[in-house]
Amino acid sequence: MSDNGDYDGAAAAATTNSMPDVTKMEDTLMPDTSKGTLLQFVDGSAEAGYTWAHKSGTGSANATVSGGVLKGTHQSSSDTMVLMTSGSLGHTIAATDIVEVRIKLTSCSVSISSPAQFFWSVASDPTNFTPAGSPVGSNNNLNCASRDYQIITFDIGSAAGTVIERIRYDYIAWETAQSAYEIDYIYIGPA
Repeated sequence: MSDNGDYDGAAAAATTNSMPDVTKMEDTLMPDTSKGTLLQFVDGSAEAGYTWAHKSGTGSANATVSGGVLKGTHQSSSDTMVLMTSGSLGHTIAATDIVEVRIKLTSCSVSISSPAQFFWSVASDPTNFTPAGSPVGSNNNLNCASRDYQIITFDIGSAAGTVIERIRYDYIAWETAQSAYEIDYIYIGPA
């Protein structure tokens, strides 16, 4: 952190043990894009042009990219997820890779008791999503009461060599009432 209280890339990298290098962009700490894949959901970006859906046990709809975030609302469901239904990331997983999702719930009505999950598909079968294993870090359950952004991190290094085609993120595995979300970014790359 610089003397004036702002984060700069070098200071942030030196003070965070389990987070990727970050740079300051529009008052939001963002991982360093030169070292991984960063989906920022800004107008004109490739990820803004992909088709995104949110699905659950009771139906699905398109998620929208607007105002620099990916967002949507689940009506009443179980196993809520956000997934790419078009596009290709082409990210080759390295042994030190993580996935970091910066998300906030803009509404939800129950406490969440199960951890989030991250999945990917490969080019040969882009609609079959493989689980990435258990979330890592200390904040893997979203706080329903908070309307602040939270960061969920997954260790995917054990799948080194796999090329990610598309992604799926189950942000609430078993919520039974309406919830709305905004995803600020998804980073895939070195920790």
